[in-house]
Amino acid sequence: MTDALFYLFFIGILLCLAGYFIPKSRVLKFIFYLAGSLLVVFPFALLIYLTYILL
Repeated sequence: MTDALFYLFFIGILLCLAGYFIPKSRVLKFIFYLAGSLLVVFPFALLIYLTYILL
């Protein structure tokens, strides 16, 4: 399970980087930033939630 969470985290970072290099489209840049930030935050939130339940 942690492998999948690491993959989501790094895909989120790549989406944020891709959004940074989009030159003109503000909407597309916003979508990439939003999707990337959600993919970066989701694994940490899930791990914190699961450790809270398991402990």
